[in-house]
Amino acid sequence: MAQPSRTATRLGQPAPFPPLALFDKDKSVLHALSKDPKQAAGKAARKLFPKPWFGARLFRRITIKHDLLHGREWTPDELDQAAERGNFPYRPSDLFLKMYADVLTCLTRRPLAGNVSPSLLGTSGTIPLSIVSTIPDIMRHYYDTIVLAEKEVFLVTNYWQPSDSVKAVSQALVDLSNRVGKRGGEKIVVKIMWDRGAFEQLVHNHAFVDEKTWVGLKLPAKNDVPNLSLEVINFHRPLLGTFHQKALVVDRRVALLNSNNIQDRPNMEMMVHLEGPVVDSIYDVLLLSWDEKFTPVLPCVTLPPVYPEPSSGEEYPYTFSDANPYLEHIDVTKAAKAARKLLSRQYQDVIDEEHQHAEEHLHVRQWWHRSGGDPIVSTPPPSSGASGGFANLVTNLLQKMREEKAHAASQGLAIGTAPTEEKEGESKEAEPLSEKSAKSSENGSNEESAPPVVVNHAEHVTFDPAPDIKILPGTPSNELEAVPLSVDEVTKSSTSTEANGSASTSSAAAPSSPPTVAPIALNGSSTENTPPPLSPTLEVPGTPSTAVSTKVGHDRQRTDSTASVRSARLIALSKALNAGALSKVEATIDDDHLIDDFKPHMIHKAHKPFPIAMVNRGPHGSPGHQDVRVAQDAAWLAGIRYAQSNVFIQTPTLNAKPIVRAIIEACTSGGKNGTGLEITLFLDLGFNDKGESIPFQGGTNEEVVFRLYDALRPLKKEKNLHVYWYTGKDQTKPLNAVHKSRNCHVKFMSIDHQCGIVGNGNQDSQSWFHSQECNILIDNAQIVQDWEDQLRTNQSTHKYGKVDTDGIWRDPVTKEALQPPEKISCFTAIAAMI
Repeated sequence: MAQPSRTATRLGQPAPFPPLALFDKDKSVLHALSKDPKQAAGKAARKLFPKPWFGARLFRRITIKHDLLHGREWTPDELDQAAERGNFPYRPSDLFLKMYADVLTCLTRRPLAGNVSPSLLGTSGTIPLSIVSTIPDIMRHYYDTIVLAEKEVFLVTNYWQPSDSVKAVSQALVDLSNRVGKRGGEKIVVKIMWDRGAFEQLVHNHAFVDEKTWVGLKLPAKNDVPNLSLEVINFHRPLLGTFHQKALVVDRRVALLNSNNIQDRPNMEMMVHLEGPVVDSIYDVLLLSWDEKFTPVLPCVTLPPVYPEPSSGEEYPYTFSDANPYLEHIDVTKAAKAARKLLSRQYQDVIDEEHQHAEEHLHVRQWWHRSGGDPIVSTPPPSSGASGGFANLVTNLLQKMREEKAHAASQGLAIGTAPTEEKEGESKEAEPLSEKSAKSSENGSNEESAPPVVVNHAEHVTFDPAPDIKILPGTPSNELEAVPLSVDEVTKSSTSTEANGSASTSSAAAPSSPPTVAPIALNGSSTENTPPPLSPTLEVPGTPSTAVSTKVGHDRQRTDSTASVRSARLIALSKALNAGALSKVEATIDDDHLIDDFKPHMIHKAHKPFPIAMVNRGPHGSPGHQDVRVAQDAAWLAGIRYAQSNVFIQTPTLNAKPIVRAIIEACTSGGKNGTGLEITLFLDLGFNDKGESIPFQGGTNEEVVFRLYDALRPLKKEKNLHVYWYTGKDQTKPLNAVHKSRNCHVKFMSIDHQCGIVGNGNQDSQSWFHSQECNILIDNAQIVQDWEDQLRTNQSTHKYGKVDTDGIWRDPVTKEALQPPEKISCFTAIAAMI
């Protein structure tokens, strides 16, 4: 009887949260299928979580909407209760708990308002990798993750359109099947879901796709993947309930949550790589989405969880950087591994040489100086010199590789090719992850005798060359500066280093034929990353200066050849950003130092699992804008309402009435002192203007920006709102998305640099009220600030995209305004939607 009195805040008011029994760890769709894997997931969900009776739902419908739109002051005791309803590794921050508490109120009306089993709503996990880049970079990671599967692959997306992206997935499945055949393993179960409207969905929302249909959409035929068991569902809830989710789960071990569909578009996108208990939460979402029986059943459903629950106290050996097998094919981790091998060999060579010298010297002393003499001590290489030399060596290797790739790109040479099926004996077979994990636990590292990678910053990776040589903060930058390693650095140098075992060979050799990589023709960041200067001249001790010595620094004299190389870097970047573009454009920036900080792959600093909440919404097919009592919408509104200093949002479209109203209220009276909150919006100019011009959708981005400033200007609060039009990294002004040259499809929100929401949902009416979306809310300031930094540096929006407080963008030099967009009629918009 004590629990109801704790959760009821006022007499006559319903409890703000569902009862604790609803969050029992054994009460989930995943757990139900583990007991009976042959039952339909939807049937299990309806049995576990029946809807409350109509009267209760109607009453809660009113109270929940009021609390979400107008706010609620949570007491410390209520925040503690919210924390009890999540399986967190520690008590989250108050900001996170306030947002989570708003999410929990939605479950009092409908337990599946979060489109996940309540016991898996509040969870934890790690994020070793984030990608902010064009679609090919993300699809490359999809490929690398799929081919490592041991039991099952579960992929869901909105659009599935024959394209290079589809080829990447299909080739991954073919290569995975070949690997399974070579190792003689059991068939791997593959489930794929997409949303391609079909008439049968009017009767049955989940329509199974036959082999003839999926082969026409460029998935491999069953005969081409004999070691896979493939099943495909086409899901849509008419009329408007779009399946907008995009995610991949492999072996219940890793989950990828991304903004892009499986198609080719000139979009900047975002993907996060998740490990830990949160993988089971996303897995549960996919099970709910499938709804039908699995034929054959998913093998991982009946297995125990890969990751222990935080409450168990059991430690799990999470891995990061090149110790993580899923990240091995990213060039920044290749660089780490190759550099450590090289350093290990060089260090051992020095020791062997000194030992030999000592023995010879000792031999002389034994025969000619039988008495007296100083003791013979082999002097180890000084720690600062060794580390500094190593840092300089890596920097020079990266610089050399970048120049070679940029030159190749400027000459029209391929920097990579699409994935190809492995030929017999051509490549080393991937070792199963289960065996890798066991070896890693035994040896303490995936790389035998290789010293560990020390990650001091997300994008700055340094290496610990030996147990007695430490790289410490505060060391002079010209000696031990952390070496920035970005996405495509040292692919060639790592290969040649392993093959030849010498620094000079790997850095001075002429470019060999480009390595075969999958599935990208020109990786989005292969040539555009130049590390910050470490010293005016970089010399590597013990290595010929002609091989690995170069000048760096922004004040150095630039020769014609250097300028040519730098122009090649801009050409390479533009080619990468033109991936999927219908109208290809060249770089308009003239100083390629402006792209030095471009980092598509963010290798996050090693960290322990942190609190995560699933903030999703299910599909709502009926017309209307009333369905806001869902976890996703509650989290977005709560983030703006509870923020104390700032909110940052990047989204392709923003027009849903609740978010527009929340922004105006926050800029007016939000924040710690109630005098207004700083809100920054990165939006796309002209993105989906036809679709957003349909009546009741909310209007285009430009129309919404005008409305926002018109509402704030009379209140003298327009300075609290900062709007920017997305500007590509190689551009000096925004480009209208109608040209399909430089678009941004990222969906992101950060609150006070402490909490972040990332996933599938846009800030438009469709995502707010109708589409099925999957997002995560995290409570980790370091990861959130990494994301903010990565988003800022991988575009030029903050430099060139600022909109004036009258809602108009003007060129900062000429003051010329962009050409106003054409008016779109209602009939044109409806025709475009159809």
